[in-house]
Amino acid sequence: PEIETKPAEQPMRTGNVPPSRYEESNRYLRGRVLARLREHPAEAEQGGIALTELGSQLRPGFSEEDLPWLIGVVDSLRKDGLAVAEERPVYRAGGQPEGDEFEVRVKLP
Repeated sequence: PEIETKPAEQPMRTGNVPPSRYEESNRYLRGRVLARLREHPAEAEQGGIALTELGSQLRPGFSEEDLPWLIGVVDSLRKDGLAVAEERPVYRAGGQPEGDEFEVRVKLP
């Protein structure tokens, strides 16, 4: 009897991880990316939307530091066959590539 009651007397562990909001979940962000790509099909004809532009439309105050989470979201969509991500050279005025500068563009398959 004493052994059986010991676990019940212990406080429940809540863990160190606070619950995350649904709006910050991978599932929600994947849906937002797909919705954004569906809303603007003309961009697909131009090679898709730039990853940085997509990020600024999904998260206010988006910066280069936020790229890892966005790359993760887009990569998961790519692995599932729901999006295409391509690295393309950046062109400036005059139609010439700007050195070794590349940008990632995302579109629907």
